[in-house]
Amino acid sequence: MERIRKLSDISLFRPSELKRQRDRAEWLTPLEILVGASPQDGTDCFVGRRNELKTLVNFTDVLRPQSVGEMETRLLRSASSSCLPSPGARAMMLVAPSGLGKSTLVAKFAMTYVLKSAVPFPFIYFNFGTASSRPRRSLDLLVEAARQLSLQFPDYCRSFTNLKGRVSDWIAEGDDVGHRSKKSGDDSALQGSSETFFVSFRDQLQATSRWSDRTVMVFDALETIQSSPDAMSDLKEFLRLLCANGFPQLRLLFAGRAEVAEFRDEPWLDMVKKPLTLGPLGIAEACEMVNRLGALLLRDNWRPSWANKIAGCSNDPPGRREPLALRVGVERICSASKEQRDKVVGDYAESWALAAGSVSNDRCKR
Repeated sequence: MERIRKLSDISLFRPSELKRQRDRAEWLTPLEILVGASPQDGTDCFVGRRNELKTLVNFTDVLRPQSVGEMETRLLRSASSSCLPSPGARAMMLVAPSGLGKSTLVAKFAMTYVLKSAVPFPFIYFNFGTASSRPRRSLDLLVEAARQLSLQFPDYCRSFTNLKGRVSDWIAEGDDVGHRSKKSGDDSALQGSSETFFVSFRDQLQATSRWSDRTVMVFDALETIQSSPDAMSDLKEFLRLLCANGFPQLRLLFAGRAEVAEFRDEPWLDMVKKPLTLGPLGIAEACEMVNRLGALLLRDNWRPSWANKIAGCSNDPPGRREPLALRVGVERICSASKEQRDKVVGDYAESWALAAGSVSNDRCKR
């Protein structure tokens, strides 16, 4: 919100632009929270995952051009690909159990390589972990995608906003039409209108990305809809309408606890064979993450010596160094009174020592 306060002092901005900036800040806030971004100096609490970030960068090809020549090379590559038969979108799966930092990795990747890039890359992020993001129809996803792009590209804000409004109005007016179509068994008019909206969306999307050759779309917390056949069907329909005629510039990342096997057989998706997986952090990385997060929350009241007792040693279960477990440990310390924090740290370390079958926590030399 600090960005909004600064913008509100600039009288040159129109009210519509101030609203766009405010909405964009609200859209970015969950990503900033995930990485523990500091509003003061722009640093964050994200540590490690260098190989995983490199994999995502290579997959999406969103490294910032370092020169005009590099930008021209990308544009030539994009132009040459358009002369070839239209391949499907490239896709990758990010698979890991809960607590290992899938969403945080995605947030760090987006904040570092996409949203702050010198060349603007369209970025669309669906977090199915929130009830409001779970699709009831494929067009719901299109509305949300248009909304996010209207926040990222000021020059195209009006066109994406207008598209979002048209689709929303059609959904409201077409629910009854769709109901009647399903009863009669003829949904050709309904399908035709949906395809028209997707064509319009793609045209506008390609206009925004004229200086880049990539669009990145992420589907996070996919496990929350995998048990719903209707929701998965809506997602598949959204992707089919978006990619059926070829979309080689599009990069799709599916993040969840398990693979989505049915997506591997779709002709309009070029799926990377091996999913990206995550494991616990190393001890040094875990300590650094704990210290960053603790300093962010407690400032000068944080003691770096606590980090070793939260992160543990090589004899402890690997789960102790999972990002979520580390966050829980730090938050327990921060929520305790100043006088009780040393005791909380000791109790936390002892609980993990017992879980590891240790007689004493002294086995880890601090």
